[in-house]
Amino acid sequence: MLVYDKKQVHSNGKKLFLSTPNWDSLELPSVIPELKALLTEEDELIERIANERPSTYVLLHAPFTLLNDRSRRLWGPVNHLNSVGETKELHSIIEEGEALIAEQSSRAQMHEGLYLAYASYRNHSEDYKTLGKEQKKVIDDRILDFELGGVALAPENKARMTEIKTRLAELSNKIESNVKAAVSEWSMHIEEELLLDGVPDAIKDAMQRAALAKGLSGWLLTLHAPMYGPVISHATEKTIRKELYTAFVTRASDQGPHDKKYNNMPLLSEVLSLRDEEAKLLDCANFAELALKKRMAPSFARAEEFLLDLAHKAELKAKSEFAALAEFARTDLDILKIEAWDFAYVGERYAKARYDLSQEELRPYFSGTRVLKGVFGLVERLYGARAVELPGVSVWRNDVKFYALYDKHDELRGGFYADLYARDGKSQGAWMDIVLEREEKAGTVQLPVAYLNCNFTEPKSGEESQLLHGEVETIFHEFGHVLHHLFSRTKEPELSMNGVEWDAVECPSQVNENWAWEKSMLHSLSRHVRTHESLPTEIMDKLISAKYHLTALMLLRQIEFSLVDLALHTKLDIDPNVALQEVRAKVRVIPTIPEDRFLASFTHIFSGGYAAGYYSYLWAEVLASDLFEAFTETGDPFNKEVGERFLSSILEVGSSRPFMESYKEFRSREPSPDALLRLRGLMPS
Repeated sequence: MLVYDKKQVHSNGKKLFLSTPNWDSLELPSVIPELKALLTEEDELIERIANERPSTYVLLHAPFTLLNDRSRRLWGPVNHLNSVGETKELHSIIEEGEALIAEQSSRAQMHEGLYLAYASYRNHSEDYKTLGKEQKKVIDDRILDFELGGVALAPENKARMTEIKTRLAELSNKIESNVKAAVSEWSMHIEEELLLDGVPDAIKDAMQRAALAKGLSGWLLTLHAPMYGPVISHATEKTIRKELYTAFVTRASDQGPHDKKYNNMPLLSEVLSLRDEEAKLLDCANFAELALKKRMAPSFARAEEFLLDLAHKAELKAKSEFAALAEFARTDLDILKIEAWDFAYVGERYAKARYDLSQEELRPYFSGTRVLKGVFGLVERLYGARAVELPGVSVWRNDVKFYALYDKHDELRGGFYADLYARDGKSQGAWMDIVLEREEKAGTVQLPVAYLNCNFTEPKSGEESQLLHGEVETIFHEFGHVLHHLFSRTKEPELSMNGVEWDAVECPSQVNENWAWEKSMLHSLSRHVRTHESLPTEIMDKLISAKYHLTALMLLRQIEFSLVDLALHTKLDIDPNVALQEVRAKVRVIPTIPEDRFLASFTHIFSGGYAAGYYSYLWAEVLASDLFEAFTETGDPFNKEVGERFLSSILEVGSSRPFMESYKEFRSREPSPDALLRLRGLMPS
């Protein structure tokens, strides 16, 4: 049984508890038996509530809140370990557990007796009328979940729905696992240093360490993002770039290596077919229509219209940007035609020529420790809060750290783990996840706890990690999610930031990114690892100018991802790769290759939560750009008064009300897309 360590403090007459897993107490063989026992307990609770139909919130819903907390405490850490370092044992546990959870969840959502207990309580109980706004929303949301979960279906359709959701959980796990395995198993052994001409020394050092770890001489090139990005952008040897690029865009596909044993393409088609069937069972035209029932966008048509409008505004500049790149490639690099594997390399050289700046030159200025301190400093400047490391908290790896967050009144608001480095078996990219949510009852508060995960290059032993500015921006983004979770003041755990509409939940994190570009922040973030000097003003100016480098092309790339996601979830029986090519024919300017199977590793929509919702990154960026302008309009991007309003209007309310209400309270008007175009350099400031 996984034990949780508990830290208790008192504040404003409340008992506050900070609970964290004791990772040494986790016994993997006991996880599935414990999970089955919890699911059996939930079945028994469902039957009891369905039969008794309690007339009070405490008797009707509170038991489920308690049981859900126990389930999260058991399953969350196991799921997290699988994300940050998958093993065969963990994979097997996750595969079995996710299927059990999906089956149970589907069964609960379609339980007519339980649904009637909730509906009867809302429609007839005097106790419901006395509830506060938060608790009423919990009940309303639960009833909507029943309706979208298929509670009104005929018995045979309920059985089929359970089969669909169970299989989708299995497929999600398999797709993610295949991508991790494909990334971990591919490598290129290089013994001639000449082939690595142009590759930054820090990356060559990491490649050398990777080779030594495998008992090899020379250098080992892998597909891990911290290595892939710099090599594809800097290696002068075209054959290296081509092989690396091809492996990257075909990973986990029918075109990839490893005898196709990690081929996700058939699994993608099965996922799409099952999602479409799920939507049809619920009388929706397609899965996108079903997904949008709990999002901000009013319809699929409106989301697509939003994307196409952005594409139209970016298209002319994107073509101009690519034409300038092509001319530079011909005249300065002797590259007559930019191939797919040349784009990042030419773009990096063009930025160096145009702005006299290379991202790699910035790396020594941004040490991981210093950047984290700078991020924490932003929280102090805006909200008067402080993040401090808490020693002695149990962690799953020695390089993981735990921090506590205190507000301006010195009240403990929660804590978070920071796991920053890439390794085999770890999921791609960067993400925030939830350990525990805030819950308040009878004067006692369970504080929220989060995971902050990145995939930066691990430093040499005894040395500081060195980050690209893009990685600095990533920390700001993910820490924005952490703040949204930890600053929550909601009493009901269902109403934390985790319940915010999916196409708005990226908004606070995107707001947070903007401070990674402010001069005073860059000054405090940067200290050269050897000279200890801050980033010189002239380099800082170049960095800020380069913010708009190829911005229209990058915007079209995001639009492409979003449009293909919507296309896959609205068109019946379309081959995923055909859908991708159709979208690319409309909006893509950057070259690609016929073997490209990007979708095979598009885990955001096939094993994450972004199915029919990838557009939310841009939708939320419109909101975030407009929200950030509330700071800059004052002439001080660190304005504490605006920060206090952002804290109280956006961060603290979680999902206790629709996000648009929170937005209007803070901004006193509807959002405008012009701010996004200004921040992207597509419209004059």
